[in-house]
Amino acid sequence: MIVIIARFETKPDYSERWPELVAPLTAATRAEQGNLWFDWSRSLDNPAEYVLVEAFREGCIVSNNMTFTKRMPATLFRGDFAPRFALALAYKDFRLAGDLATQYGVPTRLLALSELELLEAMNRGWGGEDRLKASTLQEERAGVTLRV
Repeated sequence: MIVIIARFETKPDYSERWPELVAPLTAATRAEQGNLWFDWSRSLDNPAEYVLVEAFREGCIVSNNMTFTKRMPATLFRGDFAPRFALALAYKDFRLAGDLATQYGVPTRLLALSELELLEAMNRGWGGEDRLKASTLQEERAGVTLRV
């Protein structure tokens, strides 16, 4: 099991409504394959502080090393785009994060660029393939192929 714990402080204006604000993200994450739990707790000492405890089943995508030394050589560099974490799910996650950021006026320039890249890949019908399939768009633009 992989457990992720995140502790952070909300802006005072959002502290009371935090569970409502993150409800779409919470529901979507709980529905992901391999998710065991995704639970929010509020500090007894600081009402603006929340703690997120998230757990994933061992062997699911979150527990795999996503670095250039393991994930990309096993997928992109071999042209293997069998879904490990489907592009459609990655696109959904980017949209949820972008919507939440927009709602609260948080600038997300790189997120927006990444979302556009994933959207182009989705429009090509690649939603069921691994999220790294979107990397082939850059290969195409650059006129190179990253394969071993």
